[in-house]
Amino acid sequence: MKITCKVGTLDDINERFDHMTDLSARKETWRAWKERAVRYFLEGKRRQYILQADGRNIGEAFAALTPDACSNSDRLVGPHTAYLFAFRVDEGLREHGYFTRLFEFMLDDLRGLGITRVTVGVEPRELRNKQIYRHYGFTEFVKTSFEEDPPNEPGEMPYRYLVEYYAKEL
Repeated sequence: MKITCKVGTLDDINERFDHMTDLSARKETWRAWKERAVRYFLEGKRRQYILQADGRNIGEAFAALTPDACSNSDRLVGPHTAYLFAFRVDEGLREHGYFTRLFEFMLDDLRGLGITRVTVGVEPRELRNKQIYRHYGFTEFVKTSFEEDPPNEPGEMPYRYLVEYYAKEL
């Protein structure tokens, strides 16, 4: 299998979000995320990174480049700091080191944009993800705050959850 990485295009964003919407029971939530992702991409506020296997998109990650492109942006995004999020690799293709390639590609690209520090967020109960971030050097605690996912149904309350944020210098 030939694994490649690239900076995402508008077509890539649409394809990935349509794919994830098809897989999810929370379709309205994914549609809201897609609308936001497209808007921020067109405004140059976010960058998408795509992981491909034999030319097929199998994973992604995003980088928020401006404070208004992510929630809780205080100390997470700034002139030389980007917030990394939405790390996804298709089920069945995890645990093969593919994400590491995408992560390294993303950091190289961000360095080229003048980014010298990156931040991530993780729910405290996601122990495996916390270990992964620590492995990648995210050891500086930044803050704890709440995030909200958009509701899936009209009248439904947003899903609110606690997130810990960590940073690493590039």
